[in-house]
Amino acid sequence: MSVKLYRFERKIMQHDNEDRLNPTQIFELTIHLAITFFYLFLFN
Repeated sequence: MSVKLYRFERKIMQHDNEDRLNPTQIFELTIHLAITFFYLFLFN
């Protein structure tokens, strides 16, 4: 669980360092957000 969140945060940091996001990156980021909130809701 913590490993997935760490990788997720790393992915966000990489996106923040880029000038712009293409639709594929936005789509992937949305999925990661949804999965993360699902896990947080499930285990809390």
